[in-house]
Order: sequence, then C-alpha cells, then structure tokens
Amino acid sequence: MMRPPGEPARFQTARRYDFDWLRVLTTALVICFHAAIVFSASSYYIKDDPLYAYTRRFDRLYAEGQQSLPPLLAPRRFEALALRAGYSPDLRDTLAPIASRDRLIVRRAELGSGFSYFDAVYEAFWGLGQLATEARLPLRIVAPPHLARPLQIRAQVESESLDAYLRSPGRPALVLVDWASIGSRVQAGQLLERIETSADRFVLVGMPRPQPAATGLVLFLDQWFMMLFFLISGAGTWYALGSRTAAQYVGERFQRLLVPFAFGCLVVVPPLVYFGLLKGPGYQDDYWHFYWRFLGGEHFQWAHLWFVVYLFVYSLIALPLFIAARSKTTGGWERLSAILVRPGAIFLPALPLALIEGSLRAGWPNGNQNLVNDWANFCLYLLYFVYGYFLASDARLTEAVGRYRGVAAALGGAGLCWLFALWLSGNTPSYVYSPGRIAYDAFRGFNSWCCVVAVLGFANRYLNFSNPFLRYTGEAAYPVYILHQTILVVAGFYILRWDTGALEKFLVIAAVAVLGALCLYDLLVKRSNTARFLFGLKRKFNSLPSPNPPNR
Repeated sequence: MMRPPGEPARFQTARRYDFDWLRVLTTALVICFHAAIVFSASSYYIKDDPLYAYTRRFDRLYAEGQQSLPPLLAPRRFEALALRAGYSPDLRDTLAPIASRDRLIVRRAELGSGFSYFDAVYEAFWGLGQLATEARLPLRIVAPPHLARPLQIRAQVESESLDAYLRSPGRPALVLVDWASIGSRVQAGQLLERIETSADRFVLVGMPRPQPAATGLVLFLDQWFMMLFFLISGAGTWYALGSRTAAQYVGERFQRLLVPFAFGCLVVVPPLVYFGLLKGPGYQDDYWHFYWRFLGGEHFQWAHLWFVVYLFVYSLIALPLFIAARSKTTGGWERLSAILVRPGAIFLPALPLALIEGSLRAGWPNGNQNLVNDWANFCLYLLYFVYGYFLASDARLTEAVGRYRGVAAALGGAGLCWLFALWLSGNTPSYVYSPGRIAYDAFRGFNSWCCVVAVLGFANRYLNFSNPFLRYTGEAAYPVYILHQTILVVAGFYILRWDTGALEKFLVIAAVAVLGALCLYDLLVKRSNTARFLFGLKRKFNSLPSPNPPNR
C-alpha cells in the first residue's frame, strides 16, 4: 500500500495478517464463551437445567400455584416489617413478591460466581429469615453444601442439601431452593413430586448448577478477549483510513456496521430472545405474537450486536483524533511513541485502563451494554479501540510489544491466578465503592492490558502470514459473529434436553453454532450481493455480464 501524501514516514502501511488471524480466532472464542455461559454460573438465554426434562409438569405446577394461597404477609404487615427490620429498597423489592399469594415463585438470577454468593444474596437470605419469622412459618433453605457455612456465618440462617430436604417429612414451611442445589434429573423429578404433594411454599431462585470448568473458562476469557476484539477493530480502522477520505470512511461505517446492526435487530436477534423466554414457566405466546411485542419494545434488546453498535459510535467519536494523528504536523503522538518504546514503557497504557476500571466499574458493572448507561464498558472499550489504531500505525510499537510478550504473559498469568484465587475463596469485593473494590477493579484493568499485550506479541511472531483458510475465514468472521448466537441458542434449547453429560452438550452446541453459521454464510451470504450488503460485506458479484467476457 502506498503511503498517502503528507503522512509521516514512521507510519507502517504493510498488511499485517496477525490482526486478521486474531479477528478469526477471537470470533471463535466468542462462540466458545457463549457456549460456556450455558453451563456457567452466569445468566443466559438458555441454561443446562435438569428441570428441562419435566417442562410440562413444571409449567403446570407453576400455573396452579399462582394466587392459590392467602398472602404470606398482608401488604401492611410486610411494609411494617420492612421498616422495623431496616430493609433497603432493593431488599424490600426482592422480598415483596415472596409475601404474595403464590405457592411457587420462580426467579432466575445470578446469585454469585458459582463459588460463592454475592454479598446482596446473604442480605436477602437474612431478610427472608425475618419475613418467615414474622409469618410464623419455618424457613428452610436448600443450597449447595459448600455454601452452608457462609450462610450460617453471614446470614445467620441454616441450610440443607436437597437430598436432606427430600428425605425429611417436616411441617409446612417456606422453602427457598437455590437452583444450583438440583444436581440431576432424578433430583429434579423428586423436587417436583415434593411440590405436588406437600403444603410448603416454594421459592426457586438462582441458576442451574454451574460446571466449574465452564465458569472458569468464562471468567478467564472475560478478563481480556472483548478488549482484544475492540483493539483489533481499532487496528483495522488504521488501514481503512489509509485508502479512504474521512467522508468515505463514515459512509463505509454506516454500510458495514449500522446496516447489519439494524438487520440483525429485526431478523437475527428476535429468535434467540424468544427461545430465552420459552425456558421459563408461564410463557405461552407463539413467535409472531412475541415478534410484534418485540418490535413494540416489550422484549426488545440487541443481544450480542451491542459490539457492532458500540463500534459504530466509537468510529465516529474517534475519527477527528485519528485524522489528526495521521497529519505530519502531529508532534504529540510522535513524542508519546518515543516514550512507549523505552524499556518497559509498553505497560504504561495499562494505567488509564486501571483508572477507568477503578473509578467506574463499581457504578456500572458488567452485563449492561445499552450504550447510554454503561460508562465503565463504554470508556474501557473506547480506549482499547484507540490503542488498536495507534499500535497498528507505528512499527516501533509493534516491536516493543514483541519484545515484552514473555513478560506480559507472565504478569497476565500471575494476575489471572490471583483473580481466580479471589473468586474461588469468595473474597471478591461487592459492587459498591470501597477501597477494596477500587483496587480490585484497577488491578483487573492493568492485568487485562498485560494479557492483550501477550496475545498481540505472540500473534505477531507466529501468525503474520496468509493462506487460503485465512482468506476464507477472514471474510466469514463478521457474518459468523452476527449469526452464531441465534444458532447457538435455538439449537441449544433442544440439545440441552438430551440425557448426556455437560461436556458432550457443550461440544455439540459449540460445533453446531460454528458449522451452522459457516453454512449460512457460504450458502446464503457469500453468494448474494443483497445478503452481503445486509451483513456488512463488500459487493462481490456484478449484476450485469461483462461486456468483454474472457477468452475460454
């Protein structure tokens, strides 16, 4: 590629295939991440739930249990209890439905990391104990055995395993069942039988029992892979602006990002949201009734396409900075580059990342990528996007990253081990501003940069080449990203009902997502200019025959 007039000679313009490989590999990691979430402690559209084997029975019990008993506490008594016990507004809102007339209450929610409960959950269990005492009803908490002692110490409540509860006859009680305590289909069937035959009130909360390996994979990838995705996108912007004017670039961003985002929200996302609703009891709408409500905003969301709309906004916000940086008169970036190539200085960009995480993450936790109330993610990913642009622009920075890839891998690996130790021990700070929380988040920001530098350094060393596989998957990666989660959720909805192990289900779900998305790309997207436009790809096929056909 020729260097545009006026562009400083220090800028690198040679094609770097390691970025193309990383885009393909990161897309594959996204699919593995979403497949792993199905089996982790995190909330998701579908989960590996033993109760799936009894869907109709569970739905019937849920419907019969609605408004079937007198209130556990009349509204006035509950409000008086909340005032006397000092319930926080969040705790009052959490416990109010339990004081209702329902015999079976179902609440899917993340209660913890899979290794320990969140602090707010201990508070909720304590408040539930107060509620049961006021209603003169014994409280029985069914939880995984490894959480019994923390519950006793932090919430002053006793818990028991599901087997112990099922063996005991007991008198009518308020029974809270942590979904993770259901370990098999047999136990799920026994629990439903107990619900059918006993006089207990049941509150089923949480997520199905997580697989530790899946939870570990989710926590590991969550530390760095989306940051890398945005950095790669920023690097791509460097090359895009090398052959386009600012106006051409903006037009290309509209076509490549906004069109697929709109198409995806209308066509790709609704099925995965619908199947996510079907997993819970009490949802009876057919798809078309759901779809019109989705368009009306009732269930609307953009799911994994948040990445696309964030990227579009970043492309416009950062454009003036990127254009100024390409100018020969921009001395500030030249001086900054000279600093970053000094020994060890490649780790300095981690400091702004640590500042963003430490100052914003407690107020805006993960999982809320709605663009307008997501300041921690928004600022963090924007900075990675900008970093990617400048790393791609200067060969000296590429060399600095390569020199320190081993150090970065050691630091990132040690940091991940420390984070895993916190997660496993249940010592992760709560999402409230405190010195411990700020230090924890700041460390995560710093450590994510170490992980990303390590990946970039090794990729540049070993993946800076092209072959037919890269040329095919490099173009397919974007449509595959758009399509994969819908295929994963719809296929997984049925695969999770198989009577087989979690590992087998994970492998099949991930394989179906990859192969299904590739098949749709190859058969429908790749070969049609209309489909290529809708998925953000360049036009490839001429609609009119060539006036000078080649000799045969």
